[in-house]
Amino acid sequence: MRALALAGLIALATAADASAATFDRTCETHAEGPDPDEIVKPDARRDLVVGRVMLLNVRAAGRELPTYKSRDRYLIKTPVIIRTGAPVVVRVAERDRKHVALNFDASDQRRGQHSVRFHPCPPDTERFSDGKPLGEWTAYPGGLILRRPRCVTFEFLEEGKPTVRRRVALGKRCR
Repeated sequence: MRALALAGLIALATAADASAATFDRTCETHAEGPDPDEIVKPDARRDLVVGRVMLLNVRAAGRELPTYKSRDRYLIKTPVIIRTGAPVVVRVAERDRKHVALNFDASDQRRGQHSVRFHPCPPDTERFSDGKPLGEWTAYPGGLILRRPRCVTFEFLEEGKPTVRRRVALGKRCR
């Protein structure tokens, strides 16, 4: 009986760990636009830029949430673009995880992810659309799942560097 109870506790702990695990976006899942050079023109009023990573449209979402909302949450398109180099983890700060999730795993669109590791493609990777080199920027489609307007802290982690935190207003001003 104790063995069965212990097995149940282990199964519960494993399930909890799985939902908190970092999801990996690899080169094979990148997105492409018409011209690789067009990808590197961030707009400071619209995009959040932290080191080699850009979250597109996240600042625009702070001014006005999109009209698209499912029954109980907003779905905000915020693709990520990363420059060649080591992988970078983007995660939602622990205090905000009940209200906000990243949405970069097509198999988990309902719950989202708290943490995603983005692996940039090597610059000589051939584009699947035309066979030309991808260049030094890799784009990943995805977004955010937001329960209600709020100020959110995102954390950016790169091996060997200090964690960078940025607060972003999503339909509500940050104080």
